[in-house]
Formats: sequence, C-alpha cells, structure tokens
Amino acid sequence: MTATRTRPSHTPLLALFALCLSAVAVSARQAAPATPAAPPAAADQKDEAAPAPLFGQVLVVNDHTISEAEIKRHLVYGVGKDLIEMKKLDMILDQELRFRKNQGEDISAYAVDEADVAERFDAQVSQFKERYPTLDLATEVRRAYKDANWYRMNLRQTAKFDKIFFPGHPDNWSDLTKEALAAGSPEVDLLKDAGESWERRHKHAEETGEPVPAEDDFYMSILRDMVMQFLISDITTRAASDGIPTHLALEVYSGGMPLGVVTVDEIFALIEPALTPHMIEEARLFSAILHVTEAQMRADGILMSGEDFTALFQEQETATAGSMFNMNMIALTAHGFPSMSSYKDYYRLSESHRLWMEVEVQAPEGQALHPAVKEHMSVANLSMGLAKADTEVLLVSAFDFPNYKWKEDGWAKASKRANELMAEIQSHADFLAEVSRMRKEAAQKGENFDDPGLPSRAEHWAGMLDLHSEYWDPPMPASGKSPSMVGLKMKGRFTPKTRNDLEKALDGSGYQQFVYGRSLTNTIFQDMKPGEIGGPFEGPYGYYIVYLKSRTGPTRPLQMTDERHVSLLLQSYIRQEFMAYSQAAFAAAEISGL
Repeated sequence: MTATRTRPSHTPLLALFALCLSAVAVSARQAAPATPAAPPAAADQKDEAAPAPLFGQVLVVNDHTISEAEIKRHLVYGVGKDLIEMKKLDMILDQELRFRKNQGEDISAYAVDEADVAERFDAQVSQFKERYPTLDLATEVRRAYKDANWYRMNLRQTAKFDKIFFPGHPDNWSDLTKEALAAGSPEVDLLKDAGESWERRHKHAEETGEPVPAEDDFYMSILRDMVMQFLISDITTRAASDGIPTHLALEVYSGGMPLGVVTVDEIFALIEPALTPHMIEEARLFSAILHVTEAQMRADGILMSGEDFTALFQEQETATAGSMFNMNMIALTAHGFPSMSSYKDYYRLSESHRLWMEVEVQAPEGQALHPAVKEHMSVANLSMGLAKADTEVLLVSAFDFPNYKWKEDGWAKASKRANELMAEIQSHADFLAEVSRMRKEAAQKGENFDDPGLPSRAEHWAGMLDLHSEYWDPPMPASGKSPSMVGLKMKGRFTPKTRNDLEKALDGSGYQQFVYGRSLTNTIFQDMKPGEIGGPFEGPYGYYIVYLKSRTGPTRPLQMTDERHVSLLLQSYIRQEFMAYSQAAFAAAEISGL
C-alpha cells in the first residue's frame, strides 16, 4: 500500500533569522515591558475569596461586563500572534516526523539540542555586534521579538526545520524537499545550486582549515518558505470568530482531521512578561468600543447576521487569495489591526454599517449624488486625489525608543513638556510679531531701530526640532550593506507625503482611529492651515507639535463622470460616518473600569 501524507492555506515560516535587521525595523507599535500584568491569585478552596482581577478594575459597559477571558484572548491574538503560528508550525513538523517514523525512518537524528541553538545564537550575535557595535543586544532582541525567550524558541524551531528538510548535502534531502523546491522554482534548479554551494563551502574549509561557512541566511529563508508552502496545503484552522471555545486560541486541522489545539493560557503565559499597562488598556478600550458599537447596531436593527458575515468574509478571502492585497495584508498591514481576529470583529460592524448607509445615502431622483456625499468630495480628494502635505513633527514621547520601553509616568510628563514647548514656540512668534510692529513704527517715524537679531520663525523651529523632537533612528551599520533610508524619521522632518503615506510615517492606522476616535493625519490634512504650527496633539507615542509647511491640492482629483470614482467617494464618506457612529455610541454609553 502506498503511503500518503496530508500536506498541511499558506502560513509563513516564523523563523526571523536576521537579528541585525531588527535595528533598522524600528516600530514600537507593540512596546516592551514596563509593568507586567499581575497573574491571577490562586483559589484552592471554593470558599476562598475570588481572585483579584487580572487586568485591573472590572470593565462594565452599559451593565454588560467585558470578561477577562475576552480581553485575554484579544491580547493573545495580538501580542502573541507569532507565538500561535510557531505552535501551529510545531504541530506540522511533528506530523512530518510521525509520517517518517511510520515509514520506518530513524528520526532521532532530527532532535535539536541546546548546542544547536547556542551555535545559531552565537552566529547571530557575532553578526549583530559587527554591524551595530553601539547598540545594546538585549534591547534589540526585545525590539525584534519582545522577549529573549521567544527569540530562542524561534532559533530552536528553525534548527529543527533545517534538520528535517535540509540535512547535509542536498543529495540527501528528502523527496518532499526536492519536490517543493522544484515546484517553487521550476525555472531554476535550486537543488543543483544548493549542491554547488555546499561543495564550495566545504572545499574552502578543507583548504583553509576554517569551519565550514553557513549557507547565506537570505537564500535559506527562500528555501524554507518554499518547503513550507508545499508542506501546508491541507492545513485549516478555526479561531475565535469561528466559534471555538473561549479557552482556545486555535484549532488546527490537517486534511479535515484534528491535528491539535493552541490554548489561550499557554500563549498568555509566554506573553505576560512582555505586556505593559498601555497594551492592556488599549485592549480593554477596543473591547469596550466594539461592544457599544455592536449593541447600538442591534438596537438600530442594522447588524449583519453571523451567517451572512461568514459568507461575506469567505467571499472576500477567496477573491483576494494569492493577491498582494489579501485579507491578511489588508487587516494587519494596511489597517494596522493587531490580529485577524480583531479585524474580523471590526469588519462585521463596518460592513453592517456600509450596507445600511448605502441605502440611506442613495442619490435623490434626478441627482448624481446624495448632497452629503457630494459635500464630502473636498475631504475625499485630499486622500484619494493624492494631495500632499509637507510636514515637520516634533514628538514629545511617552515611549523610550532607544531603550524600547514606555517611560515611567511617560504620558503625563510628555503632556506637560509638550505644552511648555508649544508655549515657547508661541512666545517666540509673539516676540517676532512685536519686533515687526516696532520696526514698522520706527520706520514710519524715521527713527533708527535696534534690531534684537532674533532667529526667524523657521530658524527657531529648526532648533526646537533638533533639540526636543524624540523621534529616533537606529545608527547605520558599521559594516556590510547599509539599509534603505526609506522609513527613517529624521527627527520628524517628513518629505511631502500623501495622506496614507503620512499616516504610516506618523505610526497611525485605521485601528488606532477606531480605538481612539482620532487621526493626527486627518487633522493635518483637513483642519490645519499651511504655515501653521499646531498642537500638542495626542498620538500613538506621546504628544505631537506639527508644522504644516505646505499642502498641495489633489493631483488626480476624483471625476464624477467615472463610476469607479463615484463608488470610491461614497465608500470614503461611509467610512467617515462609521467612525462617527461608533464614537457617538461610545460617548453615550455608561462605562466603568476604564
């Protein structure tokens, strides 16, 4: 009888091998630990007091208690999403080993010991220190992985993967590996290339007496990804939005048969040391605004049924599968949601609102657009028409970027300091105005004027930016290829950018706007006047003082003779109204515990 294996939709291999890249991927959206969340108190007997709340005060919204289990799973899906994927990959690797064992293969050779992990760790550390000698290793590990233990788990899993699928000379690689590489690169014989590389490296070692050089990290990551794509074609999963029990984070199936589960508690135990009060409070706020919006929609009779939403989401997933703009990219990258689960919860509400609004704002008979939608044209053109804003932003940060942690009492201190700086900026502007008045008055009287030689507004602002803006960029590497300059903060000196590009530069997102009900980017594009210095505005990492140097009009304005443009305008208006709808529901709610 011919043996068959079920080949676990594509999940990327979570082996983030190049530690040195962490220093140039400076994103603190999920920050490092400040004060770990307190563990629940033990209760060995039924008559003992109930355990203390895990996340502070009990959160009650309109007489509905947001359970700690709900908040806990939200954090697990967000902060711990990479760990969930690692657990899933462990199941897939174990399945492969079971298959090989059943085929009579001795699988003891695939065991990974600490020496394997240490060797990989030492190699990465050596490379990192050579490229970034001025950076602290522990800090950069946390920046890339949030916790040093997660990094070692990643290295251990990568070592296991390589032992199973890339042992020794490529001639000895498994049939699955060879088939995967052939399928992944039909034009190039990767197996032959890998064999030639293996022979060159070993020949070099023989001739020099040096250790055999490791294969190039980037090249190996390509090979691993090809094997993963081939290996997991029959894997399916179920998560919270699919109705699994609340104590589970994921159910994993292979070929329709249960492969294993990932529990909320096992992931929470790993992420708990990396949690900060900021992360926890944001999770609680998201849960609260999600609940009040859903409750308002039920009351208004506009909430889409669970069955209808499941069908709609599956249709969207199918339509975008294999595309660069798949649902995962849209949720996590484009809109900045912490997890697909949180995005699906949000998406059900936003789509319910959209379907309702499309009826509400139908164009009156004889008109092309509803008056409210037509009035929205000027706002929509600022983003969809590719208008640009040239801004410089002084960030007074509540977050310590160089050391990758939230500052103690950082928000209060940042607010106070930002207001002091704004007062200094305004005082200098008042002095300049007074000097200008006195100069004109002296000229009118024919008198000499002793000019105090104050720096100009632009010179004063530039000095303030250099001295006080807390945007941080990592140092350039001391050796090797320098990374791209794209994405560097440059103390907040942003080149002219479109609305969406500026939002990314300011670390904003659709998720942030939904949770906090504000968008610094929208303020810059819609409310500020060119030449104005405004703020302080509260944002993702502290308080922002913005100098809007200039703003250009739309270079490709929407055309109402184009049906696609009419549709884009309508959807832009509806998105704006959804944010207003959810914020109105939140403002009207009775909430305790936040």
